[in-house]
Amino acid sequence: MFRGIDLANSRWGGAVISGCRFLDCRLTGAAFTKVRGIGYEFARCLLKMATLPGLDLSGQRLVRLNFSGADLGGANFTNAIFDECSLHGANLRGAKFTGADLRGANLGDISLNDTPNLKGAIISVAQANTLLAGLGLQVLPE
Repeated sequence: MFRGIDLANSRWGGAVISGCRFLDCRLTGAAFTKVRGIGYEFARCLLKMATLPGLDLSGQRLVRLNFSGADLGGANFTNAIFDECSLHGANLRGAKFTGADLRGANLGDISLNDTPNLKGAIISVAQANTLLAGLGLQVLPE
């Protein structure tokens, strides 16, 4: 378990991280390319500008994770629950969000290119309005 450790700009390329827990860690700019394993967990971590392609956090409750500007391309968030998380400015291309509850996530200004990756995700009315506004639509009450 890694608790409260500054792991900024660390390189985890090809590492097996089975059973690892990252709690209250600073992982800004960390590169988790081609990591393998099961049962790993991140909670209350700063993952700004981190490289996390293909990371599998499916079915997990994600608490206070800041993925701002991170590369989440191909990551699997199927059935994950986001609680006080930020995806602002993150690369979501190829990421899977089927069944993911994003109501507790700051989606920021998601680009039109990233919206297909959110297919099957659960979002709030406020988030839906923000996404629609990003498409140039104006949502008015009936």
